[in-house]
Amino acid sequence: MIAGTSVRTVLVAVKDRSVAASVSEVLGRYGYAVKAVHDSAALSDARRSHFDCVAIDSNFCDAGLAGTVRELISDRADMKVVVLARTPCVSGAAEAFAAGAGDYVAWTAPPETIPAAFDRVFRHDAGDDTPVPPRNGNREIGLIGMSPRMVEVYKVVARVANLASTVLITGETGSGKEQIARAIHGNSQRAAEPFIAIDCASVPEGLFESEFFGHEKGSFTGAHAVRKGVLEAAGQGTCFLDEIGELPLHLQAKLLRALQEKTVRRVGSSQAIPIAARIICATNRDLADFVHRGTFREDLYYRLNVVPIHLPPLRDRPDDIRALIEHFVERFSAGRDLPCRVAPDALHILLRYPWPGNVRQLENVMERTVALTPYPVILPEDLPAEIAEASRIAEQIGLSQSAEKAPPVALRELNRRHIEAVLEKTGGNKLRAAQMLGIDRRTLYRILERSKTSNESPPHP
Repeated sequence: MIAGTSVRTVLVAVKDRSVAASVSEVLGRYGYAVKAVHDSAALSDARRSHFDCVAIDSNFCDAGLAGTVRELISDRADMKVVVLARTPCVSGAAEAFAAGAGDYVAWTAPPETIPAAFDRVFRHDAGDDTPVPPRNGNREIGLIGMSPRMVEVYKVVARVANLASTVLITGETGSGKEQIARAIHGNSQRAAEPFIAIDCASVPEGLFESEFFGHEKGSFTGAHAVRKGVLEAAGQGTCFLDEIGELPLHLQAKLLRALQEKTVRRVGSSQAIPIAARIICATNRDLADFVHRGTFREDLYYRLNVVPIHLPPLRDRPDDIRALIEHFVERFSAGRDLPCRVAPDALHILLRYPWPGNVRQLENVMERTVALTPYPVILPEDLPAEIAEASRIAEQIGLSQSAEKAPPVALRELNRRHIEAVLEKTGGNKLRAAQMLGIDRRTLYRILERSKTSNESPPHP
């Protein structure tokens, strides 16, 4: 508990008695005075008592989590609320924070994580944190993870959801940038409006202008009908521009003008059409470096980078890997006679793997493994061979299970050796190597490019 404070009292409201007992025991060890209740009616105790904080199960109240949090806070302005979740996700976290909760934590997290959440909540009294605005609407978003860095991301999602500000999401390929964009949209007043996404890296250069701004019938060969561009089609909703760093310079100027004037002109027309969509962009590139090199407009960069959100790579938040594995195994084994689970030695291998393709790669690997495993327990031999090989390399380098404790150089070395080994196995065939890694070929090229621009030796082509 925070040094220099009096004993804090906590009401733990969790239906599962064993979970309530476990949470209470951990908080007690850290100096909190705890009482546990197991039915929603007992929450009335919190409203008329001296409890400093309520720790509430995310599935505790029939009336809904957001409504219950708001009621607790409205009845007692000084009440602190911590939401406990069995399977945490970004939508649940955003809902909790935006309703006014002080923190959101998985009860399956390491023991020290739970009291740390309560410490953060009570620091609000000293003005060390920013209040979270109310939210409207919610959509289920499949982004799992409750590491401290991801919790900070969820807080930003809740704070900016109902703003009109442009958001720039950065992070490696496969780290979940589109899920964050959908979470912002789904937790905003625009949730019932369209969410239109476009991958700037996959649009042929000759079609960029038509895709962004639309075109009139007959404006060019093949334009057989009027077509709205993504900025117009999004209406009052959200337009998500993925891989914005791939936008050609000449179109960057047009996009900047459209954002500044809040209008678009379709190809073949001089009429200005108003646009009202919120713009969220994402990139796995260093746009500041692109600006320095002259390949990205500085004025557009500052126009897009109003609210920056950085998603850490999976290797930098190893505490989330276990939760993601459990989530994907449960999802992909649904419908089987016996649901799958991962044996401890297989889990050990998965936790040591560097996941260069991040969450997307982990999802692909678990789907493949569950599909090909006839038994309910996933053993090491059921995992793809390249996963086990990378784990063996990690052992050789001497990495700890937690990437946060491992030197960055060692992690880069592990990635490099692993990709070298896979490329050697495929005879230099990058397409096959990408398939074995569970990522697409474009992602592999980007990983190789990052390796070439770093101080380490690049993988063999």
